[in-house]
Amino acid sequence: MSAIAELNDDRKTRLNEVYGEILADSEARGAGNKFVRMSARYKDGHWEKTIKKLGLFSRPLTGGTFMDFGCKFGHLTPLLTEYGVTKVYSVDVDEEHLRDGANFIGNRFGSEYVMSDDCYLDIPSNSIDFILVNEVISHINPTLLPIFFQETARVLTVGGEMVISDGNNWSNKKTRDDLIDWYSLWESGTSKEFGESNYTKQRYVIIKNSFKDRRPRLTPEELDYYAKNTSGLWGARLIETVRRALDEGRFTERPYRAGMPPIHPNYGVAMERAFYPEEVELSLRTYGLMTEQVVGTTKPRQLRSEEERGKYKNFVIRATKLPETIEAMKQFAIDDPYTYEDM
Repeated sequence: MSAIAELNDDRKTRLNEVYGEILADSEARGAGNKFVRMSARYKDGHWEKTIKKLGLFSRPLTGGTFMDFGCKFGHLTPLLTEYGVTKVYSVDVDEEHLRDGANFIGNRFGSEYVMSDDCYLDIPSNSIDFILVNEVISHINPTLLPIFFQETARVLTVGGEMVISDGNNWSNKKTRDDLIDWYSLWESGTSKEFGESNYTKQRYVIIKNSFKDRRPRLTPEELDYYAKNTSGLWGARLIETVRRALDEGRFTERPYRAGMPPIHPNYGVAMERAFYPEEVELSLRTYGLMTEQVVGTTKPRQLRSEEERGKYKNFVIRATKLPETIEAMKQFAIDDPYTYEDM
């Protein structure tokens, strides 16, 4: 049974009014276009779809502190407030998201906006009761995932819950087939997401602009070569890698590998990186969280069989923080079905 009660008509009307006020305020005070568009979606009822995600927690949210990890602008906050959450931390990596979110939502509801710098969280330990990671883990750069697991586990209270929901289940055959094709288009083809652009073309432009004052200038052929052979690199490392090639003659070709999620050359975020659900569970368990994969939203339940891991495009992991004691960790080793005795 879902831990989230259904809203009556009066509460729905109140939420519609609140989201309408946020939209009107953002238009009147000149918020960015992205914020205005997102606010219009929530005014039109997008918040009702989010209720299903909140129902994935095993207990009511009333009286708890809540972290919306990968919040964009934090439009979830009014809904969380309606369900009795006492404090909301809205976490993101985009400065525009955090700025407009704080100006038009945070100031009104008292929510706190936090920049996640390489997944580190400037939030006290053992202070968060609930964490929602909705369609976000697939965008975290793979090299930063251990920090993400470590930091989210650190800030959770003992007994606190984290729900990770994502639509990129690598155990689902159709999802895997689709992503393999889409990865290639995002890296070097044409797609509905990027149009004629792609990450290879973006690296081309970044390299060109970074070395525009170099003499002699890089030829289009040279730019194309470096753009095609720096797949997965981003930011300062991308530029330094090309500089070293030009100045020191040291360069390792890194062409794109089929089936690998492409990496944004500016921000380092991944483009829909997929996971085996069990992979996420095992990673969380190493940081002191008990986990279960659940299916369904109205009545979430634990998997009935291993075959169910790949039945759905979406996967949901619910994790609960264990006591932070040596005794509790050793007992977890006894109870954990993934722990085996020496032979």
